[in-house]
Amino acid sequence: MTKEQLLQQIRHQRKKHNISQQQVGEALKMSQPLYSSYETGKADIGLEKFLDICEKLGLELILTEKDNPFPISEAMKIELKLRFSDWLEVLTKN
Repeated sequence: MTKEQLLQQIRHQRKKHNISQQQVGEALKMSQPLYSSYETGKADIGLEKFLDICEKLGLELILTEKDNPFPISEAMKIELKLRFSDWLEVLTKN
């Protein structure tokens, strides 16, 4: 998920519940223009502030494992298994 998609989810949730940027800003003790700059991606938002916004809007961040970004080929897996078995054999001989 991209930053833009995350911010779009925040915006969608806010609008779904008819909450204004002003109301969210007040709940987070920030101005509406600052909140707007976070929601539109014009200003960088830190993780803690992002989580605060999610909490105020009734959202929860859940992390799940994505497909392995560094896949290992079958040939590489076989080579690694062979090297491991060689290493294990050396250990058991000593």
